[in-house]
Amino acid sequence: MCQTFKTTEKQFGLAFTLRGSGYFIGTFASAGILEFKSFIFSKQFIVCLAVSITGIANGMLTISKTYPLAMFLFLIQGLGFGFIDTFANCVMPELWRERVNPWMQALHSCFGIGAVIGPSLVGSLGWINAFILIAFLSLVPVLGLGMLIQYQKINDYSNINNNNNIIDNDEKVIVMISILFDIPSKRY
Repeated sequence: MCQTFKTTEKQFGLAFTLRGSGYFIGTFASAGILEFKSFIFSKQFIVCLAVSITGIANGMLTISKTYPLAMFLFLIQGLGFGFIDTFANCVMPELWRERVNPWMQALHSCFGIGAVIGPSLVGSLGWINAFILIAFLSLVPVLGLGMLIQYQKINDYSNINNNNNIIDNDEKVIVMISILFDIPSKRY
């Protein structure tokens, strides 16, 4: 990365400081947002948005050639990480209620697995290819969010027409998608 951004290793250390600072700011901003009872966006939406923004920052890093832009993108990554961590920890108990313990452990296990696999992935694929892969994978929650929106439209339509067969036929798929993307469904 130092060669790409034409900087020394010592100067590039700022990237880790900015990412950590972004994480710190994102965590505190998340706590502030959680205090608003009538916040316009749901926690699930914020998690999806934060994952997507982090992925976009990863993707943009691969095409960025300037040091200041790269440092800004590392700060954005950190903000996204702070939002993901805080809001995901809030979504899990709401989603799983009394059965939260194994799912919360699974969430934190995924954080740990990512911390171990991440450097190996970058080492084996190269940082550009690894960041592109991570950027594409980070956009997967957008699909879950899109399916939730479609589910709400179908649900609204079926409530108007009193035709619950539409929901019943797709209920198992919706529940599986909801579980996969940690999006609570009204039906389970």
